[in-house]
Amino acid sequence: MEREKKKRPNEDSPQDSFSESINKKRKITEKYNIIKEKFKCKSFYIDKSLLIKEFMEDDSDIICVTRPSNYGKTTNLIMLREFFQMNYEKKENSENRKFII
Repeated sequence: MEREKKKRPNEDSPQDSFSESINKKRKITEKYNIIKEKFKCKSFYIDKSLLIKEFMEDDSDIICVTRPSNYGKTTNLIMLREFFQMNYEKKENSENRKFII
């Protein structure tokens, strides 16, 4: 008796990265609409500034950030870069010194 060879999912269908990207965007839009409806607002902002504190308290030489796409890795790294590039010595920024850990 011969065994049937099991096929992987989508083995017969060609890879369509365009439709995959549309599906990802659709899922993101659905999540956005769920949050928008939940908070009944036109726009919202999720404060991730405590991430700065976590990075400063971590004593590792290297921090590897791995998450799937659309998890905000680039946004968080830009936030960290902007925070550490601020010139706290300027007079107009002296008020901000009290917030530095």
